[in-house]
Amino acid sequence: MAEKVYLGIDQGSSGTKGALVTRSGELLKLFAERITPPRVDSDVVEQDAEELWSSVKAVWHQAADWAGKNGYCIKGAGFATQRSSVCAWERGTAKPVHPVISWADKRFAGEIMRLKDHHDLIGDKCKIPVSPHYAAPKIAYLQSAFPDAIVGTLDAFFAYHASSGQVFLSEDTMAARTMLYSLKEGGWSDELCSLFKVNLSRLPQITPSLGTHFTFEGVPIAAMLGDQQSALYAAYSQCERTLLNLGTIASLTLMTGAKLNHKKGYASSVFYSQENASARIRKFMIEGISNSCKAVIDYIMKTFSVSSLKEIDQLCASAAPTEATAFFPLGGVASPDWTGPAQCAFSDGEVPAAAKARALVENIAHFLLTPFFDLAIRNEVASGTEGLLVSGGVSGSDYLLQYISNLLEVPVRRASQSETTAIGAGLAAISAIERGGEPLKLTRDEVEAMFLPRENVSERYKKWLHLRERVLRGDVSGLEVVTP
Repeated sequence: MAEKVYLGIDQGSSGTKGALVTRSGELLKLFAERITPPRVDSDVVEQDAEELWSSVKAVWHQAADWAGKNGYCIKGAGFATQRSSVCAWERGTAKPVHPVISWADKRFAGEIMRLKDHHDLIGDKCKIPVSPHYAAPKIAYLQSAFPDAIVGTLDAFFAYHASSGQVFLSEDTMAARTMLYSLKEGGWSDELCSLFKVNLSRLPQITPSLGTHFTFEGVPIAAMLGDQQSALYAAYSQCERTLLNLGTIASLTLMTGAKLNHKKGYASSVFYSQENASARIRKFMIEGISNSCKAVIDYIMKTFSVSSLKEIDQLCASAAPTEATAFFPLGGVASPDWTGPAQCAFSDGEVPAAAKARALVENIAHFLLTPFFDLAIRNEVASGTEGLLVSGGVSGSDYLLQYISNLLEVPVRRASQSETTAIGAGLAAISAIERGGEPLKLTRDEVEAMFLPRENVSERYKKWLHLRERVLRGDVSGLEVVTP
């Protein structure tokens, strides 16, 4: 008899990953499907909706084929998706009528400014910073442009496809990132929909994160989560309350449980939700976000002709001592200031390539220091003995993790598996089907590497802060300004 296993799928902006896990939470096998990078034209960032769904199916079939050939049977699955990306599709056929408007798209910044007098009200209701990154103005635009189409976030699009058009739904973690969801009340807000000119009757039904939503190829889809929530769920299953996930963005998350904590400039959200008898139970988290992560790594690779994180580490290690600092807010300045797009600059001209690469990597870490203290994550980490857990593809840089440890003055642990988002989706499906929503309590994995503080880098951080302040006030004389 085939052994039952669970599949987690992580559909992100740079690719789709899958993870097969056993009923006890052990990772069996990882799968991946590459996709075309987002099309970027100034503030417009789009992807092909059909290609994203095809990549999900490709990973699904890779996993199903491997499972069948190795004596396993997929009993349930979970989906994790990029948050705040929106698309529109035909009713019945599910054929896209517009490309996916990415979470990184900022074309609706003018609409956000139109609502400037209402920003406090919006922030108070949804508990996330008012930003064109989030879904509300994208939904409003697509509803207006395509009055007969279905419009929703990517989880709704995938659910509609997977169920052959039988369901149109989202769930709490994804809905909470739209600026249309009242975090306190736990549902769509009439007032927010009215402000953004969104027709609430055209929005999807909001379901719990955990629970059988529909089936795909005979397999129950028992968990749906936003990508960072899914990564944190994997960590939480190992008794971690905090996680630094270094992927497309850098996300520093803290699970707050049943308590809704909020701090201006940060994103409070639903961690996950489940149905218990007649009540919906929601767990919460708070998140510090930096958009300056993988885009910086991609810039280094392109500019300095390197092809891997290992080569970037070697380049950084070869740099001679220098005062060079880089301020590269690619994707815009996020937590806690949310000042939007800003120029990229080096503090000094005529700097060797290796020193520039090192300054760029350190720039990724510098964006994290304020959130680390503002969210009291230092206190959380200090209360344990293990240090800060770090996951995600960019966590493969030894130089970056060592510098983060130096900067934050705490031990940093690299997770043994970087694909925590896909793993978390699989673990959430196990919880939903076999444990009544109760998370697994796994033994902490052996870390792939541990980084301990080695040197005081506070002066380098102060120089970065000075450069940041100059650039944000428009004083770039004498700086090397770069247009990536």
